[in-house]
Amino acid sequence: MNHSYCFRTRLMQGQFFFLPALIFILILAGCGTSPVKQSRQLFEEGQIDEAVLLLEKALAKDPDDRKLRSAYFRQREVATSQLLARAESEREALKPEAAEATYRRLLRFDAANQRALNGIEEINTARRHTALMSEASVLFDTGNFALAERIVNAILAENTTHTGAYRLLMQLREKTARIEEVPPQILKGPFSRPITLEFRDAPLKTVFEVIARSSDINFVFDKDVKPDTRVTVFVRNTNIDDAIRLILTTNQLASKMLNDNSVLIYPNTAAKTKDHQELVVKSIYLTNTDVKQAQALLRSVTKTRDVFADERLNLIIIKDTPEAVRLAEKLLASLDLAEPEVMLDVEVLEIASNKLRELGLRFPDQLGY
Repeated sequence: MNHSYCFRTRLMQGQFFFLPALIFILILAGCGTSPVKQSRQLFEEGQIDEAVLLLEKALAKDPDDRKLRSAYFRQREVATSQLLARAESEREALKPEAAEATYRRLLRFDAANQRALNGIEEINTARRHTALMSEASVLFDTGNFALAERIVNAILAENTTHTGAYRLLMQLREKTARIEEVPPQILKGPFSRPITLEFRDAPLKTVFEVIARSSDINFVFDKDVKPDTRVTVFVRNTNIDDAIRLILTTNQLASKMLNDNSVLIYPNTAAKTKDHQELVVKSIYLTNTDVKQAQALLRSVTKTRDVFADERLNLIIIKDTPEAVRLAEKLLASLDLAEPEVMLDVEVLEIASNKLRELGLRFPDQLGY
């Protein structure tokens, strides 16, 4: 009987010692699993969005917990900054898929974040522009320059700093300008035959008559070519093409090929050049310049009268000689530049001051009994 009493006494004493230790362990366990500490641990492990979402759920259960609210907003601010910085780094490293995934992680706990939404939109736009650039490059290689230029201008209308589109646009303009140029006379047929000319103060038409008889080339003279023009020329064993060029250059004349063996001779003046030279039509889409301003520039600098401006499409259509069209393209390229932009990320915070009036003790305004 005494032994049983002693055993129960010792057991009760052990329980008295065990209960405080158990309560202490439970308190520590509760503190160790607090949402703030769990969130901090997830944040350190790289699970940034999960850390913020954990605090968000805890705050939804206990919205009056000021410490929890402060920890949530602080954690969300740090997470937002880190994820945005990571996404920008991934975009600079040409990793759009990883950047989009990072932006979407940010949107998990901040669905209205404008920078993340803009980033995803810019990535999708860049993908679409890449596909359009591939299509434009194929059109460029196959010779469909008009449609390729239209696609490139559409890209530049959305992104004025797209270097690939601008580079391809310059190549298109060079290519089309080279095609629109009057092709150089190829030395073939009668123009490649050698000839010897020895004339001193001879009539111009007499010299060309000799060339025509020895080469079967037809010469047609403009009505304003002076009939009394005298020519002095001494050439030996040179091709007929060089001889004609020499005579024309020394007498302020120009020529135009009518067909394979017919040449028009006319005075080398601006008016006659405009009358006899082939005219081309060029459509130029503008991105950053007002079409009315571009139209005034072309009329004042290139003296081109046939300039049409379409304000709806921001399009300039010019009709002139190939040289004038090339000059117009260079002028518009130097004018149609994007203005430098500065992007500011501004956050407006509204601070309520009514809490200042509630400091101190609040005395009751009525009593009941």
